[in-house]
Amino acid sequence: MRLQPRGEPRISGDTASVECEQAITAVDEQGRHRVTAPPTVTVRLKRGAAGWVIESFQ
Repeated sequence: MRLQPRGEPRISGDTASVECEQAITAVDEQGRHRVTAPPTVTVRLKRGAAGWVIESFQ
């Protein structure tokens, strides 16, 4: 899976969200790579002691 941000994150205190394009690559039984069309997802993050952590995808 690859996530590519489409803009700057929106940060509010210890939470943030950013719109991303998502692409998933899978390999079938014959070894062929298949890439899905990149839908837009919202990634929600929360600031922890070690840095930002993904909380959810929507």
